[in-house]
Amino acid sequence: MKKTLLAAAFCLAAAFAARAGIWACLDDENWYSGPKLDDSLLIGKVVVVYEWSVNSEECELLLPRIEAVWQSFRSKPFMVIGSHRGGRAKDLIAEKVKKYHLTFPIYERAGLLDGEPKGGDYPFFYVVDSRGRAYGFSGVNEATEKLTSAIAQIGAPIPLVSEELELKRHKGIEKKLVFGKNVAQIVKQLQKEVQKSKDKVVAEEAGDIITSIEEAKMAIDKDIEILCTNNPADAIKMINMYVKTWPKSNEAAEYKAKLPELKIAAAEAKKKGSKKK
Repeated sequence: MKKTLLAAAFCLAAAFAARAGIWACLDDENWYSGPKLDDSLLIGKVVVVYEWSVNSEECELLLPRIEAVWQSFRSKPFMVIGSHRGGRAKDLIAEKVKKYHLTFPIYERAGLLDGEPKGGDYPFFYVVDSRGRAYGFSGVNEATEKLTSAIAQIGAPIPLVSEELELKRHKGIEKKLVFGKNVAQIVKQLQKEVQKSKDKVVAEEAGDIITSIEEAKMAIDKDIEILCTNNPADAIKMINMYVKTWPKSNEAAEYKAKLPELKIAAAEAKKKGSKKK
């Protein structure tokens, strides 16, 4: 159980790194090509960060494959970020973009500020799943495995129970504990098990699940905070789901009070977008 909790804590740290608005270098100064990004555009998406250098032939050979992955899933909640790590090389990168018809976003040293691998050989990629958890730092095999499973879950409801929890007595409960569904009755039952169950494993596991739900709730609160500032339309969607999940929480009441101003902001953003077209 201790190992499970440590693993969950590591993933939670990665989750808050992504959700706390600390993706590095997503600014005009570090942008090379492709769609421009900000933190609000990465929330709830599977993100593949491909670290590469124009000075590496091995990196260059993989560029068409990274583009193919991007093209296959770009209409889904999915993002590829090309993170150049070879020093600023605007003209050389422009050549590669033209040569391989690259359309995914490319930045200089973009990625998570916390949890990023330090050094290492190029090429390298890691995956940040839809809950903001980062995987792949231990090697390409882990990253590939996680990418495969993360892609399979694209568009699925956000889970409230960490997959790092090795459930023994509550198997299958994860399917019911997802963002957008009311979880009050299940949490109430889990709390009862924590307080009254004579089975130590059941009580401890129930407590771990409750903790995981609370951690997910805090991460989603952070998501909504970022979206309210940068993407009001998506903020409205998340607030509506939040209210269904935790209808009696103080946060739900506060979020509902924000909806009128968010709807005005979303309408204005839509109008501006139409004018640009």
